[in-house]
Amino acid sequence: MKKMMLTCFAVTSFFLCLMVTHATTLNRESSSNGEVKLSLTVDEGYVGGIDVTLKISGDVTYSNFTWDTSFSKYVKKNIYNENNKELSLYVATGSTSKNLANDKRNIPLGTMKVSSSKDTKYNITVSKLVLTDMDYKYITKTDVTNNPDSELTFKKTNSSNSNSNSSSNSNSNSSSSGNSGSSSSGGTSSGTTSNSSSTQSTGSTSSNVTSNNSSLNSNTIDDQPSNTSKDDTITSNNDKENIESTKEEVKDKKRNSNAIAIVSFCILVVVAACLILWRSITKMK
Repeated sequence: MKKMMLTCFAVTSFFLCLMVTHATTLNRESSSNGEVKLSLTVDEGYVGGIDVTLKISGDVTYSNFTWDTSFSKYVKKNIYNENNKELSLYVATGSTSKNLANDKRNIPLGTMKVSSSKDTKYNITVSKLVLTDMDYKYITKTDVTNNPDSELTFKKTNSSNSNSNSSSNSNSNSSSSGNSGSSSSGGTSSGTTSNSSSTQSTGSTSSNVTSNNSSLNSNTIDDQPSNTSKDDTITSNNDKENIESTKEEVKDKKRNSNAIAIVSFCILVVVAACLILWRSITKMK
């Protein structure tokens, strides 16, 4: 009787363990102040695509995200939602011969940069993670942990030295310009006229150079968001349909797994009852 009960318990535990998913880890390494290198450690040996959403909490502001160099040959996209403070990352290999996970089952994502106006604590967690296996089936991870599990720290940089340096440079420039102006005024009236005219022409030239430089800088600044906007485009209707289909497939998969486990458990109970009944009948004979 004891052996029968132990056998039933062992078989039931086996089927229940098949339904349990192991934890996936988000690795966070602070490379410098406000820069965090991110990677994922998964249990799957092959990953053909990932859809991960990273949640930023704390009094920090998202600056940018740089992909890992290993993703240069893959189709990828990153979108930041400023209202929810969430960064969504999409990567697809496009072929079963390419694997996002390395030999250690680690997936390097890239480096996120944040900023703040004060010393503060912040955190980066996974709010959604969907993987694609070799059969192009979606695997949803709901138990992602952080490594390390403690909060991250941002230290405000001291800008007083830079301000003092800039002010000293401006004072030295103004004093030198004043000395040159006084030395030029010591000549004759014709020399004063020529000096003033040359000063005016020089001033106009410098103002033109300054305006040209400012226009170049503004053009450069304007170009950066345009390049970023090309990379960070809004998710297409196909992506939304894929996400919805992913959710439906995951739900169906969970229902099927639960049904299989329940049926298996019922079969085991019936078999155990039959064996107990047969053994009782045998003893009675």
